[in-house]
Amino acid sequence: MKLVYKFGAALLAVIIIAVVIFTPLVYVSIESIAAQLLVGLGQATGNDYADALVGENGKLPDHVGIPFSVSTLFSDDAEITSELIKVFSDGSTSIENIRPLIAPVITFAVSLAVLVLCALVIIVLAFVVKDNRKVIYAAIAGLGLSLIVPESFEAVADPFLNGAVTLATLAGSSWISLLGEFDDFELLSNFWFIPLLFGVVILWTVLYNYTLPEADKKKRREMIEELDK
Repeated sequence: MKLVYKFGAALLAVIIIAVVIFTPLVYVSIESIAAQLLVGLGQATGNDYADALVGENGKLPDHVGIPFSVSTLFSDDAEITSELIKVFSDGSTSIENIRPLIAPVITFAVSLAVLVLCALVIIVLAFVVKDNRKVIYAAIAGLGLSLIVPESFEAVADPFLNGAVTLATLAGSSWISLLGEFDDFELLSNFWFIPLLFGVVILWTVLYNYTLPEADKKKRREMIEELDK
């Protein structure tokens, strides 16, 4: 039973890490008439993504929506990331243009990293420590942080939605604004699997402790008393 608990807690933590890294968490939409032309051109050249945007109704959209995950930003074919690096490295975008983004983006990125760290701590504690209260503490920390992350994301999204940061300011060229402006910048519902899974870790640990045989509960109480001295 103890091994089932340990592997169950570790598996839940691994799923949390997978959700943070590989599941699309952010959706960005750019509204533009030019998007219709670009998608139409993509269809003409047989681009699969363009076909997906058009969908079954056969109508060209007036905006382009892209879901982002952490992994897509760092994958080998992450063209957007590489283009942004080029833009910032060639000096066309000054630090003043993106100043409203710096602190919120860093806060959001660090928050996601700490969520992964909490999950890693759960994996380690589940197998290493005898007192699984520490697993609960790590899960509570992850749950609490995950409930705050949407607030930090709003600070990232606001500059895009209120016009403080536009395609033109990002690219360092005013003509880019002709291609469109940010229409939507939101945290997807996939994110809420993270606090849910941290909550399941807590529930899993509590149920395990509750269902222990009386003899094991007594040994556990004695162990905790000894550890707390």
